[in-house]
Amino acid sequence: MDNFLIIFIKNSIVMSAIIVLYLIFTRLFFRGYIAKLRYYSWLIVLFGLIIPFRPKISNEGY
Repeated sequence: MDNFLIIFIKNSIVMSAIIVLYLIFTRLFFRGYIAKLRYYSWLIVLFGLIIPFRPKISNEGY
């Protein structure tokens, strides 16, 4: 259970940082975004918050 909470907290922090960067980036560079593109980009962020687990990538065999 402790491992789950640590992973959950780490992913929440990472996704929060991604949201802040996304907000800054869109306000500075893309004020003329179309609504459909904004919707889908926020949907990706939402899925990142809902699904807190990421696949592990390992380079041990190379």
